[in-house]
Amino acid sequence: MSMRAVLFLLFLCAQAVAACTRPYIIQMGPELSGNTTFNFLKEFADSLETQLNCKVVIKGSPNFEAFFESILFRKSHIFIIGDYLGEAVEQEGYQAILKREKPTKIILATTIQDLAKVRSNKQRINIYVASPYSIVNVAAQDWAKQQSLQPIADYIYGHTYSSAIMDLLRKPNTVVFAPQDFILNLPPNLKSQLTSHDLNLQVSAYFIVDQFASPALKTAIIKGAPLLNRRSQWLPTDTIIKSKYSKAFTQQIQSLKQNLQNR
Repeated sequence: MSMRAVLFLLFLCAQAVAACTRPYIIQMGPELSGNTTFNFLKEFADSLETQLNCKVVIKGSPNFEAFFESILFRKSHIFIIGDYLGEAVEQEGYQAILKREKPTKIILATTIQDLAKVRSNKQRINIYVASPYSIVNVAAQDWAKQQSLQPIADYIYGHTYSSAIMDLLRKPNTVVFAPQDFILNLPPNLKSQLTSHDLNLQVSAYFIVDQFASPALKTAIIKGAPLLNRRSQWLPTDTIIKSKYSKAFTQQIQSLKQNLQNR
């Protein structure tokens, strides 16, 4: 073997070692940043570690602004997003790797028995929505308008579904917008205290990576997908099917991007 070939192999080895000096990071939005989702991702993350021979870290987000800042400035390697962010992230140079086969159904959960009484007494009502940058927030605003609750509604953002349900059980006049699967999987003693309402609203979810991410990372994600299938099936894809709300949210995201860049 020539000296040039030896040097080239040494260079490739050095690149491989360098690629693993920092861990790969899987990041999720604030609404998913709870123990349930961490446990759901643990085996998947372990699979990536084995395949890539690199440490893999699962990271939550304290709020949507921090989550999108990580997307914008590529602070993590893998993100889990809703379809309403599809157009925005594609404009930032990301591509989908996995798609949840069945969309997530969003429902309203509450302990309020007589909404008309709350309205007539003009009592304040707490509406928990994970993020102001989501179609769920649009649905929550629409629901409040339909119920003539807007003048007495307080919107609460930046929480996990678990913390929202705990607040719901402690605070009167509270409603939570959350995935149906999450509500159905609550302990029976908690679930029995709630009343649920169908909103006819669904959200698709995607794993995304930078379009220039290494082929090894993309392959590892696809190979690890079966470990995510205990609760729902995730399938390989390279396309994000846009939500009807995508354009509106892309405008919101562009405004947020401008604010982040001006900091």
